[in-house]
Amino acid sequence: MNLRHKEMQAMINVGIVADDLTGANTNCSLFAPLQGISAITVFGEGIKDRQIIQQHNVVAISTNSRALPVKQAKKIVAQACQALSDKRLLSKRVDSTLRGNIGAEIAATLAVREHHVAVVVAAYPVSGRITRNGILYINNVPVAETAAGLDVKMPVTDSGVANIIHQQFDTPIFSVNIEQLNSRADGIVKYLTDNYRNEKVVVFDAVTDGHLEEIAEATYRFFKDKIIPVDPGPYTYHLAQAIARDPQVKHQKQNYLLAIGSVSSTTLGQIAALKSSRRCFLAKIDCRQLMASIKARKAEELRVIEQVSAHQDYEVFGLVSAASEQDLIPLADIAKNHLCTVDEVSAIINQSIASIVCTLLSRFKHQIYGLYTSGGDISEAICQQANICALQVNGAVLPQVLSSQIIGGPYHGVQMVSKGGLIGNQDVITHCLDYIKRINEEIS
Repeated sequence: MNLRHKEMQAMINVGIVADDLTGANTNCSLFAPLQGISAITVFGEGIKDRQIIQQHNVVAISTNSRALPVKQAKKIVAQACQALSDKRLLSKRVDSTLRGNIGAEIAATLAVREHHVAVVVAAYPVSGRITRNGILYINNVPVAETAAGLDVKMPVTDSGVANIIHQQFDTPIFSVNIEQLNSRADGIVKYLTDNYRNEKVVVFDAVTDGHLEEIAEATYRFFKDKIIPVDPGPYTYHLAQAIARDPQVKHQKQNYLLAIGSVSSTTLGQIAALKSSRRCFLAKIDCRQLMASIKARKAEELRVIEQVSAHQDYEVFGLVSAASEQDLIPLADIAKNHLCTVDEVSAIINQSIASIVCTLLSRFKHQIYGLYTSGGDISEAICQQANICALQVNGAVLPQVLSSQIIGGPYHGVQMVSKGGLIGNQDVITHCLDYIKRINEEIS
């Protein structure tokens, strides 16, 4: 696999709302074989775990809403869409036979992303599901005449895709039939340009995998980021690939992420030297807030994440626990005030730093050369937080300054250099960043 293809796959960032667990897993299975992609299915209380959702490229949420009353289905789908708000592409996965609350769930999804268009491609050709002239066929039989029409919970009573949607969602629908698909992506774009009139739902025929690829290319060119794909999976997959191929999307690595938990005077000197030589933004985490309460800790973590994210155009960004001598943390005093040990205070601070780092890695992995950590326990806390169980050691940058590569998990392949707080001269951080860049270039 060439570098360009690896970079393209790393850009994939998809959230999928599926009405059952099987559907969620099916969509994840399309993405999972791609190198550098981590695809997970979330359900139940997992929908509230924002951290795990942010850490993975592809996240499918199973709402288990196929047979629910319409009002309840719309509510849970809206909640799932909100949970996936950080994902660039939000997909509404529907059953390949269009059973369930199809119209209601499309409406709920559009209500969350109100400026988007639902592009419905009810086709899974390798499984015998195709749409021709607006009719969904299962192995060449109209869907309402198959077993789906006799489903005990949610029978399909019509074979027309637009008609099925209209049963629960009264909205204008624009249809693109098989004749337009034969003109490939350029012709589809022209047809949309000449005929589309801002309908919120667009329904496409599709008979072959080639059709799905052409539809994905054309719809992304026409609608750009305003698409909600509604399909059993393959169209979403091809659309994600089309987005990742966009030359306007940044692929070039350009940043370094720093997490400095050490509070020694040596480290403070190293930070000062870095700031004098590189365009750098390091947010200072308020360790007292981390100890105030669980609510205050989460708020402080979010503040730092958003502050760092706002400076993603800087060459170097990250966080520090102290930026000057005045910031040095009186761990013993904090421990005494909270009736705990210094080790317990240190562990909480390290866990929060690790949580912030994992979120930032998730958001900016595609543009980060690598991760630099300073402080004996920071690297270990990050590995625990991200469920990283293996590091491939590259070697020593300097004595007791180690270079490694993350193996497995959502951050597979990320380069990391870690050192103790009392190690190195003032220029050690810059030296480490140059080393990380060199390692990346050698791998490429």
